[in-house]
This record gives sequence, structure tokens and C-alpha cells, in this order.
Amino acid sequence: MRRCQPKRVMSVCKPTSHQNTAAQVAFTAISRYLYWSYQIIRTKRPDMTDNYLLKIYKKFLKLPCGRRLFSWYSARRAPYFSSISPQITQLRPNHCEVTFKKRKQLQNHIGTVHVIAICNGLEMAMGFMCEASIPKTLRWIPKGMEVTYPAKAATDIRCVAEVPGDAWKPGNLPVVVKAYDLDGNIVVEGTITIWVSERQKQNTE
Repeated sequence: MRRCQPKRVMSVCKPTSHQNTAAQVAFTAISRYLYWSYQIIRTKRPDMTDNYLLKIYKKFLKLPCGRRLFSWYSARRAPYFSSISPQITQLRPNHCEVTFKKRKQLQNHIGTVHVIAICNGLEMAMGFMCEASIPKTLRWIPKGMEVTYPAKAATDIRCVAEVPGDAWKPGNLPVVVKAYDLDGNIVVEGTITIWVSERQKQNTE
């Protein structure tokens, strides 16, 4: 007599109301993020009356976790920046701050944050500061970086780049960059020199 084998019943876990709410919030945030991403892609800088990057930044700040989403999106436009998982915490004309966590992947042989990772954060802060500040009639390109390491970087890092408000003129422009630990100590400091030139006028004929 053949025995009947019991049928296997696959149990499906029904999401709780809390999970449903969390999923709805996440879906809403992602939908808004994709919408603003589309707006960014279709935005053309020469047509903007105000600074295009600051307008995008302000739009992202209206979203849940907007600052983090803006940092995530921006870092992936220059993929090497994403290696430090940066977050842009302050962005305004002539000033930008970028923070990142001390992670195992970013440490050197003595357990401190590798200076190349810090220089990566400094360059990101410099680049976004320039894009948020430069007049529409000018353009910029980096030429070189000089830094010193006055202290060990044993904690999370805050990278700062800034220039005076009247600095935007054609020629060499030294951008002051500094990296701080959580105690406010400067662990890396120096300058990134950029070349500023006149933007070519478009031929309307």
C-alpha cells in the first residue's frame, strides 16, 4: 500500500502595517528622487538665471533624506568620489563641506584614514564649491594640489573648501582646502589651484 506524502505548503509572510507604511515612505521618496533626477538631466546651465547647482541642491533638500540623496546622486556623476561614501553637508557660494566616515576600506596600515581618501573628499568639496560659485561668464579647470598632513586622521573626516567672494577672475585661483577630525583638529590642509577663464560666447548668427 502506497503511503500518501503530505503536501508541502509554502508559507507567505504578510507584511505588517508598519512594514507597509515604511514601504510607502520609501516608494514616495524614490519616486520624488527620480522625478528630480529627471529635472536635473533636462536642466541646461546656460539658461539658468541663478546658479544651477544651488537650485538643484535646494530641490533635493525638500525631499526626505534630501541631503543624502543629493550626495549619492552627485558622487555617482564622478564615480571615484563614491569610493569614500561622501555626504555634502553644506553648500553655498564660495563654501562647501563634505563629510565621510572612517571605514576599514579607507584606512592605511596604521589604522588611520588614508590621506588619498581625504584628498578625494577635498577635491569633491572644491569642485562643488566652484560649481556653486563661479559666474556664468567664466569656467574653471583644476591644475594641481598641494597638501600637508599636520596630524593623524583617526576619526570621521570633514572636508572644507572655500574662497573669498571677490576671487572669481580669469587666471590662477588657489582654493584653500582643509580636512578636520571630529575634535576640530586639522589633519590635512593645502590648496587646489584652478584655472579660471572666460566662457566662449555662443554664436547666435
